[in-house]
Amino acid sequence: MRAFAVLLAAGCLVGSFTPRTALADPDEKAIQRAMAQQRKAAEAEMRRQAEYEKKVMEQQQRAMQEQMKAERKSMEMQQKAIQNQQKAMQNQQKAAQNQKNVSQQQTHANPPHITTTHTSTPVYHATRPYYGHSHGHAYHRTSYRHYRTMPTQVAPQTRALQRLKSSLDSVRMGSPVTSSEKSSIKRALMGVVEVPKVPTIASLETLAGHLANGLANRASSNAQTGPMALTLRGALNSTELANIDLTEIMNEHRAALKASKVRPSEITPIMESLKTVSSLERSRR
Repeated sequence: MRAFAVLLAAGCLVGSFTPRTALADPDEKAIQRAMAQQRKAAEAEMRRQAEYEKKVMEQQQRAMQEQMKAERKSMEMQQKAIQNQQKAMQNQQKAAQNQKNVSQQQTHANPPHITTTHTSTPVYHATRPYYGHSHGHAYHRTSYRHYRTMPTQVAPQTRALQRLKSSLDSVRMGSPVTSSEKSSIKRALMGVVEVPKVPTIASLETLAGHLANGLANRASSNAQTGPMALTLRGALNSTELANIDLTEIMNEHRAALKASKVRPSEITPIMESLKTVSSLERSRR
């Protein structure tokens, strides 16, 4: 009896230390399945989020690329527009230069008729002589009608008178006088001399220099070069004029200088030079 009890106690002790195989609880399995499903759902959501972010980034990159392409295209179009504007300006400048060259050629080929302004007293009268051109043939005079414009006929004296006006017009207001401007005026003054006894070169050079200085320092852009040319021609041919006629021409030349707003300090040497030229001519009559 005692032995049976001992064996029973020993069996109980052994059974308490032997691990028992516990059966799985149905609730625990459900929890595990739910957790597995949550993990799968979370992983699927993370994948979807990652794919969405990837698509968004790709769309942003494509949008940035398109924007960069548009900006490059806009810059290229602006550069082309600028180049086209530059080409257009160059073409306009070339056209203007060509037109200027054609106009100059036409002016040299067909000098324009020059109109003078009205003054209180006429430059010439019908009873005064018209000086014929004396180069290559004997000097002669014929009467002509009083006029206020340059002669319209194509004659040597007409072209010479127009060249004198053009040389006066070529003096740039407000710019230093150049030697070419003085030489041009001197040659033009020599061209309008129509009497056999021509003035000295030195006196014409002095007169040309004073005229150039006066026109360069004038205050008006509208120089009365037409009346100046007419009165200069009359004074340079003063050997055929009466004293009263020469005085009238001198006064009209002074009036043309004043109308052109030539400085008084410049008018004085011009008039003195013109008087010197006419005095030298008339002393040799």
